[in-house]
Amino acid sequence: VIQRRGEFPVQQDFYKNWESYKNGFGNITQEFWLGNENIRVLCEKGCKIRFDMRAENGEKGFAIYQNFYLSSSYAIHINDYSGDA
Repeated sequence: VIQRRGEFPVQQDFYKNWESYKNGFGNITQEFWLGNENIRVLCEKGCKIRFDMRAENGEKGFAIYQNFYLSSSYAIHINDYSGDA
C-alpha cells in the first residue's frame, strides 16, 4: 500500500509541498502517502500496481498495471492495464 485515504478519526491533509511527497507523510495505520523516494526504491526493478477506487455513490472499480516504476525524477511509468476502472 503506497497511499491510503478513508474515513478515519483524524483526516490527513494531502495538500503538501514537494518535499513532503518525496519523503512521505501521515500515519501508516490510517491515511498516508508512503513517499516518492520510498516507492522508487521499492519498485526500481519494476512492480505490479493496483489502484482500488470508490466513487462517492459507493460504486467501486480497480485498475492493475503489470509494469510500474518511478524514474529518478519520480516520473511514473506504467503499462499493461487490466481492470474495470
